[in-house]
Amino acid sequence: MLRRSVGGPEVMRRQLGRLVDAGRQANIEVRVLPQSSGAHASPDGSFKIYELPEPYPAVAYISSPAGAIYVEAEKAARLMLKFDGIHRDALETDKSVELIASVAEELG
Repeated sequence: MLRRSVGGPEVMRRQLGRLVDAGRQANIEVRVLPQSSGAHASPDGSFKIYELPEPYPAVAYISSPAGAIYVEAEKAARLMLKFDGIHRDALETDKSVELIASVAEELG
């Protein structure tokens, strides 16, 4: 949804520029899931996975209109599989940063 304008061209250009800057840092991975990949593993929206030290299970956080949902263990493992599929289908960081920069340039 890089081309879906939110806040106007100037705001979008600044936001995309921040993503480009972040993606060029060694400790940050920015990846874009291209539209050409078709339907992806999480059409219902975003989620976060928190991997904790042993003996604690992974915990996943899902934001929903009804509020936050936290899940552990087996359900978190299913979300980890979704993440792996999305990560596999996404562009590599350098290609993602190039794409984001080109979209920012299109905005003027």
